[in-house]
Amino acid sequence: MVQGKIYIIAIAVIVMSLVLGSTCFARLSDDDLMIDGISLGSLIQDVVDKYGEPTTKKDFTWNNGNFCLYDYHGIYQVTFLKSSGSIWFIESQATHLATSAGVTVGMTEKSLMEAYGKPDSKRYSNGSQVYVYENDLVIKELNFVLDNKGYN
Repeated sequence: MVQGKIYIIAIAVIVMSLVLGSTCFARLSDDDLMIDGISLGSLIQDVVDKYGEPTTKKDFTWNNGNFCLYDYHGIYQVTFLKSSGSIWFIESQATHLATSAGVTVGMTEKSLMEAYGKPDSKRYSNGSQVYVYENDLVIKELNFVLDNKGYN
């Protein structure tokens, strides 16, 4: 079984995807860009209402924007833009949380491909293969990080 992380990333990865000149194969709707019912653009209050207060909070500045990271026990992280309170980044390492297509951490590459089809692009990050799926607006992405077990 492939162990990895499920990422949903907005803005930060798009520049890299466009620079790589990816050919788009699988366009996702906004509903596809959810983990356990929480999506990019949702308000941070939606996360607090669902999961309670985070175990840690960290404020930071990136690319002239002020953000806050809410971390839930190191397995579920949500980053939001402080000016709007809207979610900008979600990362899950929790095997019990699924995307809207039912994909969870620990599923096989085959299961991922059956759920989402061929990715828009692939790249390597920190020794792991990343499958990138974009939505129609090309402003949001759903990324799956696969470990290097059994992959070339």
